[in-house]
Amino acid sequence: MESKELKNELLLLVSFMITSARGLYDEPENYGTFRLIDAAGRLLAIMESAGMSDVFISALRQQVDEERESSMDDDAQKMNLDRMVLKIARELQNR
Repeated sequence: MESKELKNELLLLVSFMITSARGLYDEPENYGTFRLIDAAGRLLAIMESAGMSDVFISALRQQVDEERESSMDDDAQKMNLDRMVLKIARELQNR
């Protein structure tokens, strides 16, 4: 991915995040969780497109995509997110 394309993709992500923040004032409370998961998935996709991926990042993106597409209840989603947080923390300690 070229620098200009990367900059545009990142600007789109920033605009998604800012408009999502604004939307939180008028949307149901649980939309916030979905929007953050969605933003994480978008950022991981940008990283992959820009050649900044590795095995862990690809696996994390797959997990995020599955979470984004699931229709789990809040408790199940919270447990899945807790597991992702632990995996990320372990990975960061080992890098």
